[in-house]
Amino acid sequence: MTIVRRLVVLAVAIACASAASAEPLHIRNGFPPFQGVAAPPLMSAGCENSISLNATWSSTYMTRKSREWDVMIDLETVATEIALEKKIADSWGLSLDIPAISNNSGVLDNPVNAYHRAFGFPDYGRSTRPDNAFLYSLKRNGKIVIEGRAGGTGLGDIRMGLKKTIFSCDASAAIFGFAEAPTGDPDGGFGNGSWDFGAAALVNAQLLENIAFTANIGYAFPGPFRAHETVDLQNFVYGGADMEWRYSAKTAFNAQVLAQQSPLRNTGIREIDDVSVLLALGASYAVNGRTTVEASFTEDPNTAGAPDFMLSFGLKRRF
Repeated sequence: MTIVRRLVVLAVAIACASAASAEPLHIRNGFPPFQGVAAPPLMSAGCENSISLNATWSSTYMTRKSREWDVMIDLETVATEIALEKKIADSWGLSLDIPAISNNSGVLDNPVNAYHRAFGFPDYGRSTRPDNAFLYSLKRNGKIVIEGRAGGTGLGDIRMGLKKTIFSCDASAAIFGFAEAPTGDPDGGFGNGSWDFGAAALVNAQLLENIAFTANIGYAFPGPFRAHETVDLQNFVYGGADMEWRYSAKTAFNAQVLAQQSPLRNTGIREIDDVSVLLALGASYAVNGRTTVEASFTEDPNTAGAPDFMLSFGLKRRF
């Protein structure tokens, strides 16, 4: 090894001594028509051995029609997810995400309507429907594509991933590839009935001593939506960023934004065709050196392709 190469290796080793340890919020778009083709949550560039349990309670209201499509959604969704990650070498990691989804009539319509009235926010017609009355159907040219039912519960599409960390220093980078198996029932809206694939670039950076930044950008290749009717889906770009402020050794606060192109971009309904944007605020607490809990609230600033709001909770255990 030449002297120059040795100096380079030494410089990299010194820089890596304080590798970034950002932990982005675990947020996944819970918009009912996109349950089988939602972008993966933001993730760190590093690999670890861990298991986590995540749960999200979301509310969605949308009744829209176009010349071809009829979209009727008024429901609340509880989505839980077990996420496993296994470090298989110094810079390689495998992941497995197993979601379960339950669509219900819910209990929040009256509080949400009161919230809208109190602040003068538009409710998009929610108050014209009976409180907590279930509605979920997508039709194209008068034919049913998805027909949900109150209390419907099922397995979602299972995602398998492979991560390769390229380097890990004050700034870390990785590439991530994934495949989603068609394990969710597409007729009820729990999956899309096809294999989906995608890849992403992951970056972490330690901006200040107590501020860390995470960014992901990826591209997904979904298969057709094979429900009551088959609908072709379009490839889409997704990405997002998370800023973490470490308040103390145990407590951190996060602000996160996620965006995703719609896999259904030609329905003639803006709320389906437009880019979905999720804005989340949350916090995490390290119970001990290996266990972390988190909670977050997510809003839908673009009122397209996302639930009206989401409440998320997570528990992670590292090994």
